[in-house]
Amino acid sequence: MSISEKDIKHLAELARIHLTDDELLRFQKELPSILDFVAALQSVNIDGIEAVTGGTSAVNIMRQDETNIAPLGDALELKTAFLKSDERGSLIVLKILDYEA
Repeated sequence: MSISEKDIKHLAELARIHLTDDELLRFQKELPSILDFVAALQSVNIDGIEAVTGGTSAVNIMRQDETNIAPLGDALELKTAFLKSDERGSLIVLKILDYEA
């Protein structure tokens, strides 16, 4: 399979990337083998193979929203109320995912 320089320029324009003359030549040489590889992948028989979805066992933890209305204090009090940190100064946030070990 061969791809013309015109086709490479058109693909680059569609992808909104600028290619130098050297890059045009390189892609003109490499793209056919990439497309052949993709075609080979598409011809693989996948009957009976279960699809992989998700990739993680993380589960969303639902909790009730809590309303905590207090009078506004000075800026330092507000920062302290909303930004809790550990001994290293890292921000502590509520856990939203529960991982099964």
